[in-house]
Amino acid sequence: MELLIDGLSKTYGNGVKALDDVTLHIPTGMFGLLGPNGAGKSTLMRTVATLQEADSGTVRLRGNGTDIDVLGLRWRLLNIGLNHQSNGKSEPASRSWNRIYAEFGLEGEDFALMIKPWLRVPEEEGNDDNRDIQDYIGRGEVLGIWKRDGHVISLGLRHSLRTHPSRGAATFDWSFPIRGYLMGHLQLFTGYGETLIDYNHRQTVLGVGVSLAQWL
Repeated sequence: MELLIDGLSKTYGNGVKALDDVTLHIPTGMFGLLGPNGAGKSTLMRTVATLQEADSGTVRLRGNGTDIDVLGLRWRLLNIGLNHQSNGKSEPASRSWNRIYAEFGLEGEDFALMIKPWLRVPEEEGNDDNRDIQDYIGRGEVLGIWKRDGHVISLGLRHSLRTHPSRGAATFDWSFPIRGYLMGHLQLFTGYGETLIDYNHRQTVLGVGVSLAQWL
């Protein structure tokens, strides 16, 4: 997998030019990023991680057969792993499960789509804290992310993939610029699994906040 950075530039609202036509082609391996304070290291890493947008230039991943066109999008990510989730409590409040997942990432100009199905790892009946957790939290999720003019909107959907019972959850996130480095955030969650302890209780939660993440 190669990281291709071409012509990346970023100037902040206060006139500071953090990146000026940065071009790097980084092959597979482990590398460090060194430089003096103010050299633009943090800005570069935030841009590569899609935490902020550049004024110009592109960041791409290439290799391992993941640069494939699928329905007009580019397939850029394939990830397979084992996930353990637990609330660390003892009975009767104990909640835990293990799952094997596959994650597929597709990318367009200002849109990304993540598809993540999973299978639960079976447990012995006497040790299973929550044998019906997949019927509430779901057996997979789809996440769509849109970025435009400093705004980032995402919609995540989870579902049990069963007609009876048909359960799941939806999460809407909106990140928007307020002024300078100040960003606003709004999140609306409705469905099951907002917390592990109450995975089988339907909840609707609205959250709002602000951040200075691009300044730090």
